[in-house]
Amino acid sequence: MIKMVLRGVLVLVAIVCVVILMMGLMSRRLPDLKLWHRVVLQEEFRAKNAPPGMTFDDYLTREQQVFDELDAKVYQQMPPEEQLPYNRFYHKSYSFPDNFARNWNRSFELIPTSPIRGGVLMLHGLTDSPYSNHALAQVLYEHGYYVLGLRYPGHGTIPSGMMQCSWEDWEAAAKMALEHVRKKIGDARPLYLCGYSTGGSLALKMTFDALSEQRKTADKVFLFSPAIEVSPFGVLADWYKPIGWLPFFEKSPWKDVNPEYDPFKYNSFANHAGGEVYKLANIVQGQVEDLRKKGLLAQAPPIIAFQSVVDTTVVGSALVKKLYGKLEPNNSKLVIFDVNHDPQVEPFIKTPYKSVFSQFEAYEQPLPFELTIVTNATTQTPEVVAETRKAGEKTFQKTPLSMSWPSQVYSLSHVSLLFPPDDPLYGGIETRALPASFKIGTLTPKGELSVLNVSIQQLMRLRYNPFFDYLTQQVLTEMQK
Repeated sequence: MIKMVLRGVLVLVAIVCVVILMMGLMSRRLPDLKLWHRVVLQEEFRAKNAPPGMTFDDYLTREQQVFDELDAKVYQQMPPEEQLPYNRFYHKSYSFPDNFARNWNRSFELIPTSPIRGGVLMLHGLTDSPYSNHALAQVLYEHGYYVLGLRYPGHGTIPSGMMQCSWEDWEAAAKMALEHVRKKIGDARPLYLCGYSTGGSLALKMTFDALSEQRKTADKVFLFSPAIEVSPFGVLADWYKPIGWLPFFEKSPWKDVNPEYDPFKYNSFANHAGGEVYKLANIVQGQVEDLRKKGLLAQAPPIIAFQSVVDTTVVGSALVKKLYGKLEPNNSKLVIFDVNHDPQVEPFIKTPYKSVFSQFEAYEQPLPFELTIVTNATTQTPEVVAETRKAGEKTFQKTPLSMSWPSQVYSLSHVSLLFPPDDPLYGGIETRALPASFKIGTLTPKGELSVLNVSIQQLMRLRYNPFFDYLTQQVLTEMQK
């Protein structure tokens, strides 16, 4: 019997070794790694090395040291063959972050001159930078809110940073930033958490930690395409570690190696980073269940979330199944952006994406949260309405929005919610971020298949929200209640 067990174990180990070897060989097909995939920035913040009593001001000092190191090790070491017009790491390129009016890869503060109405901490997504929050931050600042946009460790510099950072690093930085916001606004003013994608799961973890420890939470939590659940393959994210140290398999830590033309978001993706989001999302799911069993979930602050019904980055349905469906009535709201049902577009949309309402009609009992679906006014027009069902009710009420789907846009996307149509980089209106520079949001390359070294899917992905004004108005309304 023991021999059979040992034989089975050996067979299993052999299978695992073969799979890892095969995946390692497949990774060699990726494009060659560049300077920014190999350099390690030693000055980057790590939670395990943080000195006791470290403040957010200390974090900003460390952040400056990181960017100084980036300049010395990457910007000033750029080989001639990489001095290209759209290489974000070449100081004369159109994509070089410091050539914009502001380098949004760094943490930022927006401090109103008029009396402060409240404070907002904004948390960005994986491989992103504070730029993903800057448009909403500007709106909130103009309405009298102090806004802090945090840069996570490993982000905003070079893609190799995603190979060392952890969710614990992100959380430690966010906790320092949250304490900084509270000190800036005082205890009498409201404090809000805004989290996009990974920032959404991080905002929830911090909120649920406070509930568990009976500490004061944020007054409201705003989520945008939150990473409540991601691909289950995230559990295998660190598969490469047994072989990744070998030069022959140096590409194995990478899922994607792409040209870095985006000044404020990495195009290359490290496997390790996906695994960290997977861990964080699972922790949040566990917190929801634990708080529900202890009867503490009823004390959670209102959660206001915005989600595209189609999302290839996170599991959008988990937002209801693993969060909203478990909440107690507490004035939480969920806004879902439907696909475009205009007759010129809908015939090309796959059937499973056409029935967002049926997902909620399946619930026999009224929901404990307010649900709004932004959808076509009728199946014959691109004009949209907000169909809202109050918490505890079963019928929807329509509100015209005086907005329409743009031509040829069939849905929103994970990355589009927080960018307005006139965003200088990702918007759909033909403005220019810099003289003679390209605009990512309006790229429409044409040609034969399998020619470009960037996927067509990446170029086609919508990068702005045609209903951004509606989203900002909803956020402001909730903050001003």
